[in-house]
Amino acid sequence: MKKVLSGVLSLAVAAGGFTGCIGVSAKDAELVANGGFENGVCDPWTSFCGSDIAVSSEEAHGGSSSMKITSREASNAGAIVDLSGGSIIPGETYKVSAWVKYNDGPDSLGYNIIMVYNDSSAKASYELVANTVAAKGEWTLIETEYEVPADFDTVSLANFYFETATASDNIYYDFYVDDVS
Repeated sequence: MKKVLSGVLSLAVAAGGFTGCIGVSAKDAELVANGGFENGVCDPWTSFCGSDIAVSSEEAHGGSSSMKITSREASNAGAIVDLSGGSIIPGETYKVSAWVKYNDGPDSLGYNIIMVYNDSSAKASYELVANTVAAKGEWTLIETEYEVPADFDTVSLANFYFETATASDNIYYDFYVDDVS
């Protein structure tokens, strides 16, 4: 059974002016609300690894707002969303999609969507869900179908975020996220 991750996963980006968003929803129901940030708040997104997050009207893929991630000091610093509690089911397949954009830095940057979960020994582990290369100044879609491994404990820990490889200049640029579906 395929489920669509349409809402918002977690974002953390490390390499500059990037805009991104991740979608998370069960087959017909959103697992995470507020994928377009049109209500003026970032909730349920929270700051990750020291970043600052805020709704912004500076950039928008759709509508008039997006989430802006600033004050980044590491590749994984950004925004994160917690989907723990059993809404993500091990063994199920989800469609994960997100629009991302950055405006400063090199001509292109690689971006990953990462899932943080507890493995069978209750140790926090990280799983690459999807990756892409984004071009500076352009909205880029990250999209994949992802089967959650059967041994993941998603009840106690199921977070999602974006990250990037460090740019050659070792600067972690601001980025935007919008239209999570």
